[in-house]
Amino acid sequence: MGEHITLTIHENSFYIKAFSETVEDMGPFFLEGPANPEKTFAVKNNGMLTIKVPYKECFVCTRFVPIE
Repeated sequence: MGEHITLTIHENSFYIKAFSETVEDMGPFFLEGPANPEKTFAVKNNGMLTIKVPYKECFVCTRFVPIE
């Protein structure tokens, strides 16, 4: 599995698709904060895919809301 792997990343999620001649597997994954897609990288080593997704420096659009 994983002859071919594609990785697409957005600010709050990423999508992986892996396929070979006989099998296709795909899935979305959601992140807990805004990621920096420009600094994201992935390495495949001995069949293991490692994805490093750094968060953005500040969470400008985040605000804690008190619950009454």
